[in-house]
Amino acid sequence: MSYNSSIAASLSPEQRKQLFLEMQSSTQTKTAIAQKKGVSRKFLYQQQQKGNQALEFRRATFLELMLTHRQSLGIILLEH
Repeated sequence: MSYNSSIAASLSPEQRKQLFLEMQSSTQTKTAIAQKKGVSRKFLYQQQQKGNQALEFRRATFLELMLTHRQSLGIILLEH
């Protein structure tokens, strides 16, 4: 099955995000999703990798924020 590369190129960031979320929550194979969306499996795997990297960045940022908050709270408690 051939795919239309212009479909993949024309997807907005929001559409790519939705595609990633669909891949994460779907019981369908990547092949089935690729065929349904008219994109290649390679494109899907690239989007999945980018999505996973974004999630990891958010997790790391959240953990850093929580540690900073805990440290700040500890300093405030020590000062009183």
